[in-house]
Amino acid sequence: MADLLRSWVRSLGVESECEDFEGDFANGYALGEVMHACGLQPDFAHFQDDSHPDAMINNFTRLHPTMTQLGVPFDARVANRVMLGEAGVVPQILYQVRMQVTGMERHRHVQGGRETRQDAARHHEADAHAARG
Repeated sequence: MADLLRSWVRSLGVESECEDFEGDFANGYALGEVMHACGLQPDFAHFQDDSHPDAMINNFTRLHPTMTQLGVPFDARVANRVMLGEAGVVPQILYQVRMQVTGMERHRHVQGGRETRQDAARHHEADAHAARG
């Protein structure tokens, strides 16, 4: 799954490294960059690529409403787990973001409501199967 997520992040044109999810995303800057690349973080210019606690708090405070609006669980505990570099947390967040963004894109591309619930479920299952690798 990690390779698929790295490929997706790179396909967005994100300039931050994404080899080591825990280290590269720990200050919140790369998550902000991903959200900005998806058109969801309009205040990305205010993010700081710095490991200073004030910069990290700034970044994660800005990410919170965006993630919440997207439906991705993201509270102070999750932010703390990211900052501490807890294994698996960033890939889980990225996967949830990707699923939500993909769902939004599909919704926009459906013409006249022609996609049925079965079609949507089939797409979701295909995405989940691809992520499992």
